[in-house]
Amino acid sequence: MKNILKTFLFSLIVCSFVPACSESDYSGPSNDETGSISFNVQWSGAPSLTDEISFNTRALDCQASNIETVIFEIVNIDDRLIAKDSWECIERKGTVYAVPAGTDRKLIVEGQDDQVRVLYRGEVEGIVVTAGEHTEVETVTCEPVEIIEYAYLQYRTYEDRIPEYRGWINFSREGNPIELFDIPQVSLKGPSGNTVSVSEKAFYSYAYYNGKWNESTSIVDFSGPIYESGFTIKFFEETSLPGGNYTYEAITSQETLITTTLFFPSETTLPTVDVNSMNHEWQSGNSLYLSWENPSGDYEKLRVVVSDQDYNELLYVTLPADLNNLIVPADIVQNITVLKHPNSAIWGVQTRSYTTTPDKNNYARGYSMYADIPSWQP
Repeated sequence: MKNILKTFLFSLIVCSFVPACSESDYSGPSNDETGSISFNVQWSGAPSLTDEISFNTRALDCQASNIETVIFEIVNIDDRLIAKDSWECIERKGTVYAVPAGTDRKLIVEGQDDQVRVLYRGEVEGIVVTAGEHTEVETVTCEPVEIIEYAYLQYRTYEDRIPEYRGWINFSREGNPIELFDIPQVSLKGPSGNTVSVSEKAFYSYAYYNGKWNESTSIVDFSGPIYESGFTIKFFEETSLPGGNYTYEAITSQETLITTTLFFPSETTLPTVDVNSMNHEWQSGNSLYLSWENPSGDYEKLRVVVSDQDYNELLYVTLPADLNNLIVPADIVQNITVLKHPNSAIWGVQTRSYTTTPDKNNYARGYSMYADIPSWQP
């Protein structure tokens, strides 16, 4: 396919400089029952290059757009697949040979990332394929589509509170958070294919700062602000979820079904940090020092969560399981102040387990109770 595409692209470049070259000069594989079509793609809203040759449209910046592979399918009037192929993103334009002749052919084009997620999609209907002939199709415009960035299903252990199951599913479009109207329907199916009953589905859209432990430097790398939006899934108190594969299904505003499947290894109770061991201190220069006593038991990581009094997240920091303190630098404190303007805050420490699942899903959390930071000092 790549050699055919390169030959065709070269012929197009020659055609741009030789006036006698035209569609009637086209030659390629054909027989009495099939024809061929060629097309190029307009990537709506995607990053483009300005220093490369392009055909009818500006060349796509594959790296910036995260598109790895272009997949195309041709279906008949009954939506039955009759031809399918792919090319690398950088190849821009392609020809598909041996397409069964007929009318009302539909061409579907998808731009996929390296995780085989569809980031862009477009189609052209009403294509006529004539046996033994070549058809130049109009430009296919591919629009960005909503994708599932990540999802989890977990069992949460609380101090002095009833443990519960909780889920989250996070979406994006063109790398940006989605809005509520983009995803009108979300559901969860269990290992046997049954729909799991939920007590509440709530849409969240929020911004926060992030910190992650750097193993090579033994310090926390802070970043942000990070913007996320998605749905939190709550279950009835009597819910008991067996281990197995669970699938989130979402219907977009364009009535497209998108899914993601994760493995849940069944209920796992984690130890929790005692709130009485948690302390905070404002240091000179307005950095914030947090400390706690780690519980005994098995868990892989810790996460420190700082929120405002309304439980809106201000900061997430992921730490090794044996660490028992954190310094939030003054510049991050100031950035949080500018972003969220909290008058006071609360904070907690989570124990987490997720490394044993194939998809790295954080399937269990142990939540401490929240401790107060009565005055937020920028």
